[in-house]
Amino acid sequence: PAPLAVSSANPAYFRFRGRTVALITSAEHYGGLINLDFNYTRYFDALRANGFTLTQAFAGSYVEPDSDCNPNGTNPAGNTLSPANGSFIAPWQRTAQPGGSLGGGKFDLTKYDEQYFVRLQDFVSAAGARGIVVQVALFCGYDATHEFIWDNNPMNPANNINALAGVNRTTVYTLRAGGEMLRIQLEMARRVAAALKPHDNAMLEVVFTTDGTGSDWARKIVGAVKQAD
Repeated sequence: PAPLAVSSANPAYFRFRGRTVALITSAEHYGGLINLDFNYTRYFDALRANGFTLTQAFAGSYVEPDSDCNPNGTNPAGNTLSPANGSFIAPWQRTAQPGGSLGGGKFDLTKYDEQYFVRLQDFVSAAGARGIVVQVALFCGYDATHEFIWDNNPMNPANNINALAGVNRTTVYTLRAGGEMLRIQLEMARRVAAALKPHDNAMLEVVFTTDGTGSDWARKIVGAVKQAD
């Protein structure tokens, strides 16, 4: 089938599986893909039963602490984007070196977790079988303004073995983070885009909120997505 596209008749709508549609959702705070405890097939069944046609998910470069977006922890048990220790899966492979965010070893940003991509494919397929479009956010700028969120990011040098100088919460989504960080981000974007390419019900969001992001950086990420798809 033809992939999801903006309707040529009215750009306020989408063209999906031969129909012009409005994409409507009630999101569960975006953690359905990266939280291994989340039963996404049950969730998609609920969306379909209620007439919703969209879900939003973060790709794994962004994860929230137990305290959600409030350091005082007003909703620590109700945020799927804050997986329990040991239940956070990201595109990158964990190593045997302890100290990675939310349980498990530190990440190696040059290697990829095949189980993550298996889950990504199944996540999008399960949604598609129920007529639901998936919007995947590659990155999120909240890290730039929330130190306690950046503490959990796999790209934070404290959570990986790659020892990249110049990477911090104010530079990570800019070209100031350095060439190696950019290469890692471009490869991650290409791999996620390539995994989604066979599916007609997926679209990519380059960055969810643009806090602390550089437009020149974003254009390079867009270029990587176009290269993959």
